[in-house]
Amino acid sequence: VCDNEHLTRRQKDQEWFAYCQQGFSLDSGFALLSKSELTIVSGAPRGGYSGQVAFLKADPKAQRNLSVELVISGPGLASSFGYDVAVVDLDGDG
Repeated sequence: VCDNEHLTRRQKDQEWFAYCQQGFSLDSGFALLSKSELTIVSGAPRGGYSGQVAFLKADPKAQRNLSVELVISGPGLASSFGYDVAVVDLDGDG
């Protein structure tokens, strides 16, 4: 459902939000994908049938919208990947 290549990016974002339990778990942090930008990490345990985690950032043109920058899929069918997410600085570099 969430990985159809024929969908436009906007359609893909909308479908992903609608069917995948997007937002089931949330966290955020700075400098995850690019320096000094806030990234929201959102779990979707039903995304792609194996669970997904999305990295979202504010749309620079319309600050009320979020865009999906990266989606990581779980290891297998019904794995519930994305049930819980946490942002942690493992190497202590800030």
